Amino acid sequence: MIYKNQYTNEEFQTQEACERSEAIYLENKELAEQKEKKEKAAISKRKKELSDAIASADKVVDAANKDYDLAKEKATKIIKEANKQAEEILREAAKALESATEARMLKIKEWCKEFGAYNTHYTGEDATEAYNRMVRLINDAFTNLFRF
Repeated sequence: MIYKNQYTNEEFQTQEACERSEAIYLENKELAEQKEKKEKAAISKRKKELSDAIASADKVVDAANKDYDLAKEKATKIIKEANKQAEEILREAAKALESATEARMLKIKEWCKEFGAYNTHYTGEDATEAYNRMVRLINDAFTNLFRF
């Protein structure tokens, strides 16, 4: 008579061999299940450890973001104050420049009344300086227009 293993469908000549095969199969299956449970438990434990580590890292990142936002606000305040001071200094210098230019223009106006047209000739470094002054004045005028 032929005996068949109910788990693996193997055929055996004796009942003892078939039962031994079934016992070995069940034993191996149980060991495999235990091994799988251990692996799942280890994976679950590792996931929890990493999850906790990520959560603590998130807290550190949140704290760093808050610190960065505070630093950014401080820097913005400092920059605004510095800009106000710079504008005040430039405004005073612009007033002085305007009054000096106005006084020059009055002198040129007197010259024109008494002697006719006023001509100025620039050469060398004086020409370069006068050119750079005009470029700077034009640049400042357009910079202030597009500043805001």
